[in-house]
Amino acid sequence: MLFGSDYPVITPDRWLADFAKLEIKPEVRPKILKHNAIRLLRLEKT
Repeated sequence: MLFGSDYPVITPDRWLADFAKLEIKPEVRPKILKHNAIRLLRLEKT
């Protein structure tokens, strides 16, 4: 799963506020917001 704001229909601030209300384990949140995209796009330093 990756972060997506649906901007301009839903602003990033609104998306993040709604995301914060979800019952998701704290260790999963950074994966959705950042780490999965880094891995998918191969932006990790090797």
